[in-house]
Amino acid sequence: MFPPQSQLNKLYHLFYRLFTLLSCSIFITGLYGQGSFSPKQFDSLLLKKTESLRIQGDYENLVRLNKDYLNIAEEKKYKEGIILCYINISNISATIGNYKRGLSYLSLAEKELKTINNPVLKARLYQEHGQLNGVIGLYKSALEFNAKGLYYLKSTSDQERRKFYLYRLYANRAEFLYKANNPDSAYIYLQKGKMVDSQGVLLNTLLAKHHLSYTKRLDSALIYLQKASARIVNTGKVNVQSGFVYLTYGDYYYAVKDYNTALRYYNSKILLKSPFYQCSSK
Repeated sequence: MFPPQSQLNKLYHLFYRLFTLLSCSIFITGLYGQGSFSPKQFDSLLLKKTESLRIQGDYENLVRLNKDYLNIAEEKKYKEGIILCYINISNISATIGNYKRGLSYLSLAEKELKTINNPVLKARLYQEHGQLNGVIGLYKSALEFNAKGLYYLKSTSDQERRKFYLYRLYANRAEFLYKANNPDSAYIYLQKGKMVDSQGVLLNTLLAKHHLSYTKRLDSALIYLQKASARIVNTGKVNVQSGFVYLTYGDYYYAVKDYNTALRYYNSKILLKSPFYQCSSK
């Protein structure tokens, strides 16, 4: 039996939400001198651990990890580290539906950001405001916050920083436009994102979903899914990347009326063992 469409839609957005969790850590580069605490090491370790847990969909340990690093940043008075942990915790909280906690941590980040000048963190702050507005249906406000995030991001001269965030911000803007019933504009931003990151799992999967839902160009959808599949990070465990792609593969085979194959994807262990599967069924 096929899962209810409402459950599939909810699962899709849960995967998408965690997929676009944006760790700020690689873009904090301040130095404290010759002490035992190294901001660069702080950033590097937090990035690696956050990325690993993000891909696995282990949101409980993601919150725990960022709270542990928040304590370290507070102890060392590392303001940028404090802000990035606040923003990460806000993002994770909103992902699992705890919007009140998400907004609370975002307010803390906003307060701290008033004391420093960091356009990348400002871009992240506005993007998080956009996502929180998006999940409660305030799409116009979400788009306005997203535009502010893009403005601050484009003001940085560091191309590495700009690229890392830009395609994710474009993907988020596309999501808001879809929900605002403007799929043509959404597609434009997906293409902009693809120009920044043409080989990534996220953009290729989103483009496949666009063709399945709007253009009905099933051959194009399959091409994008194959590109996404080739880029999945193999962690040896069920993870967000594979879940996102498998769910969209199920949609593809359902669209081409290969219902047996669609059912195999929907009922695969990649989805059934996902930490989000039970959540989506509630």
